[in-house]
Amino acid sequence: MSLHSKAIEKLEELGVKEHLWLIELSTFDTMKKFYPDRQVDDLTQFAAENDDHIIYYHESGSIHKHETFNADSEESFNEAVENIAKYFN
Repeated sequence: MSLHSKAIEKLEELGVKEHLWLIELSTFDTMKKFYPDRQVDDLTQFAAENDDHIIYYHESGSIHKHETFNADSEESFNEAVENIAKYFN
């Protein structure tokens, strides 16, 4: 199962029912292809040293909520997804 699928499944378990199609999950490098470098730098400047992925909710070309995480750490991944869920609940 992909990280994106795992994130959506966990968000559903945490009670998020709307806007799931507007949740994206990617590496920092992949995100740079879709958003200007400066915005990615702004979003990731306070990421933990080992963080390499970002999960974000976007709408109308703007990112409204984001969290970074280390894809090799289940704890880091879960914390990021839970923080996105809190934004909706």
